[in-house]
Amino acid sequence: MGVIAVIIFYLLAGFVISQLYHKIFINKPYSFYALLKDRILRIYPLYLYALIICIAFVFISDYHKPVFEIPSILAHIFIIPLNYYMFFDWSILQNPKSQLNELTWSLGAELQAYILLALTFYFPLLRNLFFISSAIIFICAISSIIDTNIFAYRLVGGVLFIFIIGTMIERTLHSSKHYYKWILSVFCAIIVFIIVQRIGHFVSIGTYGREVLLGILFGIPLIFYIAQYKKSLPFNNFCGSLSYGIFLTHTPSYWILEYLGFLQSNAFIFLLLSLCIFIALIGIFFIEKPINTYRIQKLI
Repeated sequence: MGVIAVIIFYLLAGFVISQLYHKIFINKPYSFYALLKDRILRIYPLYLYALIICIAFVFISDYHKPVFEIPSILAHIFIIPLNYYMFFDWSILQNPKSQLNELTWSLGAELQAYILLALTFYFPLLRNLFFISSAIIFICAISSIIDTNIFAYRLVGGVLFIFIIGTMIERTLHSSKHYYKWILSVFCAIIVFIIVQRIGHFVSIGTYGREVLLGILFGIPLIFYIAQYKKSLPFNNFCGSLSYGIFLTHTPSYWILEYLGFLQSNAFIFLLLSLCIFIALIGIFFIEKPINTYRIQKLI
């Protein structure tokens, strides 16, 4: 389910950045930089807050024997290098070797996608080039010609077309441009591929391949439905911030509870969720909220 959720998030992220650009940034001076600045201000504050907690905890407790080297620290600060952890060793924890938060590779993919999508808003022809190139990489990966786990799920090269589908859904719903043929072609191609694979086993789908395909199949109609649901839900923005905060703080929360000896406790799940929420709420109210106020003032 985690893989499916990540793929749906890729679609949603593409939809949101397209909507932001065309509704708010398109008429602003230096809109390319303004859009990227807004995304950085959305991602970085809570990320740096969680990163500082991780560093402080492992430094004080000597948890898993941390070694702080400049390349690894810079990779964690700039996030994007973390997306390439399978090719470079950004480990800070040594026993066993691990980054400070192994799930932040997806933030690296997200940041790269935002930069490339912003370029497609300026140069529309790049959208088709990026879409086709990324789809080719994805097809090779999903067919196990190249590593499925890496190229069809983690690296931006193979998943960029999923973000672009999100932008196509947004433009289809909110402009005179309609990309139904593109979207429907992807949707039908995936269904045919799954049926053929299940019946004939002509192609071996690699690790997480099926989950990625299901994420796209479920995600496309879901984003269409959510986008046309006009009713504003209470606490929608707060829940979004809280889910992001929990995503970032569940790793240090797990470490803290393990260090204190609660790993085998029957109440471990409850304690983990409570600690995640508590740490996340501190970051949301004292760090993210003031920065979001600044962001919104700049958007008006």
